[in-house]
Amino acid sequence: MNIRLVLHFCFLLFFICFLLFFESCELLSEDNSDSKDEPINENSTFESAEFVVDLVTQSGVFINGGSKFYKFSFSTTCLIRIDVVDAAVEYRIAVYENDNSSSLVKRSSYIDTGENAQIFVGPLAPGNHYIELDPRNREEVSAEFNFKLVFDCSDTDELNNTFNTATEILSDGTPYSARILASNDGSSNYEDYDMIKFTNDKYGIAKIRFRAPEEIQPISESIEVTIFNDANDETELENFYVDRGETGEVILGPLAPGEHYIGINYKGECSCQSEQPYEISIEIDEQDIYEPNDSPSSAFEIQLETQYEGMLAYPNRLGVKDSDWFKFIPKVSGTYKALLIGTPRYPFSNRTGIPYTYLYFYDTPGGTYKKNVYIQGESSVEMSNLELEANHEYYFLINHYYNSSESDKPYKLQLLSQ
Repeated sequence: MNIRLVLHFCFLLFFICFLLFFESCELLSEDNSDSKDEPINENSTFESAEFVVDLVTQSGVFINGGSKFYKFSFSTTCLIRIDVVDAAVEYRIAVYENDNSSSLVKRSSYIDTGENAQIFVGPLAPGNHYIELDPRNREEVSAEFNFKLVFDCSDTDELNNTFNTATEILSDGTPYSARILASNDGSSNYEDYDMIKFTNDKYGIAKIRFRAPEEIQPISESIEVTIFNDANDETELENFYVDRGETGEVILGPLAPGEHYIGINYKGECSCQSEQPYEISIEIDEQDIYEPNDSPSSAFEIQLETQYEGMLAYPNRLGVKDSDWFKFIPKVSGTYKALLIGTPRYPFSNRTGIPYTYLYFYDTPGGTYKKNVYIQGESSVEMSNLELEANHEYYFLINHYYNSSESDKPYKLQLLSQ
């Protein structure tokens, strides 16, 4: 009798537990069905980023104003273009070099509602990189977006933004082309910067020609070109600006034998970008065999009735003029004259005017000059009635007036008996 009561009690207890379990499952099912009505914000972190590939349009929806993350990678240095199509809301696109938000922001740009835009980013090193799409309006429940990535891994000289990683190019006038994609727009600490290296074996005058891309956004901006002495002495010898589609040139020197550097970037802090290449060429004229002769102590000794040709560079931004010194020691006392033929204006010069070439005469290595003459352009002028004593050292100095234009043609100097 007692055993039967125990069995009935156990059965009743089991039946009650079963009912409770069934009820809890039903409630859980209802909760799950309700949760399906709430949109889930997928790929909302770096860890959950959706992988994207080249040339495939990505479509998505912002959920409750939350960000969207996408991941891409390549095995070599590449540049990328992000094509944005018909933005439904305002949002920010940020490109990160590594796996988290503490890494370097390579580019950050804002997209306006209804905008179609192209954003250029690079160079990016081999590895994983991330894109964050961040809507400005956090209260936006849902809004569609579309974008496409375009990879360009053809510029093998990228990551040349320091003296140590500079791209070496020829100095024989051969053109070199590359691209400056994006500048610092104030929202990141990154800008694409190209460092170029060239070498000369002897003293020479450098003719540097730079052609800017045909298209730069915004159209009012320009590219800055800066010439450095060398990697150890980062003194800026010269810099100039070139507007889009234009060509700028400078004649610099004389440059001592060795390595020299040119930095190329967008002017100032602007949200500038272009996918078109610039072109630069460097030509070293090493035919001025009298260099270095920029002081009386290094003056080149000249002979009577011999014509000498030399090159003069425009004064650099430090105000240092290219000065050529010559020394003459007469074998006999008498009256002499110096004939100077000047230089024409360099046709591609950024500076106006025609060069003034000056000739100064000294009877000692230092002190004040005794006579001087000058000529504009490639005309000739004489310095006459020079009474010189035998076996005495006399000096002649030739340079350009500071504000005159430069020239890529040589001057000519000749001493004659009068």
